[in-house]
Amino acid sequence: MVDFSRIAKVLTEIKREYDEGFSEFDALKPKLELFNNPMGVNIQNQSAEYQLELCELQSDSFFQAKKHEYISTFWKLVSKDRFPKLRNFALKLYSMFGSTYM
Repeated sequence: MVDFSRIAKVLTEIKREYDEGFSEFDALKPKLELFNNPMGVNIQNQSAEYQLELCELQSDSFFQAKKHEYISTFWKLVSKDRFPKLRNFALKLYSMFGSTYM
């Protein structure tokens, strides 16, 4: 005879772990949006830590002209002297996907 209560407990635990795993992605969503579209992201939806530099970046005509570059090329153009917080942010996200083609 099959013990369905035991199977139900296992399935409940699997579902809980699955939900927790994806909740981490929800927390990363604003960061991923900033990383993938720094010129179009809503500044107010981003961390206060990055808002001033992001405002400067988005209003810069050089970066406006470069906003259609591949994202990996774009972030290489962002100066660590002028935009240190954004540059460090991008490097941290790059390190999360170090073995992924970008």
